[in-house]
Amino acid sequence: MILDALLYLVRGGIAWRQLPAEFPPPTTVYDVFTRWVRAGVWRRIHDPLRDRLRVRAGRDRCPTAAVIDPQTLPAADTVPRSSRGWDGGKRTNGRKRHIAVDVTGLLLVVVVTAASIPRP
Repeated sequence: MILDALLYLVRGGIAWRQLPAEFPPPTTVYDVFTRWVRAGVWRRIHDPLRDRLRVRAGRDRCPTAAVIDPQTLPAADTVPRSSRGWDGGKRTNGRKRHIAVDVTGLLLVVVVTAASIPRP
């Protein structure tokens, strides 16, 4: 039920509080989600699936090249000032997400920083 609720949230792009009543309470879903994040559950699911797709495509399991693409996004008023910054090039006060993908476009890593941090 928790996984179904998380997929529903992601698919619909809705807020936690808008989770329909047929799912567990939003606070329960959120608490389990944060425990899974801290425990590294998502990485343990994602990485083997990515590795399988790479092997199926005739590539080595471990990539030797990656493409990093940063994107600056404006921060909402609820985002603490300590976790956002000014990106002078984009003239945006917010956060920057740095996404690294392999040559087939499969996700390797996502890092979220203050917008003032340059590309890693």
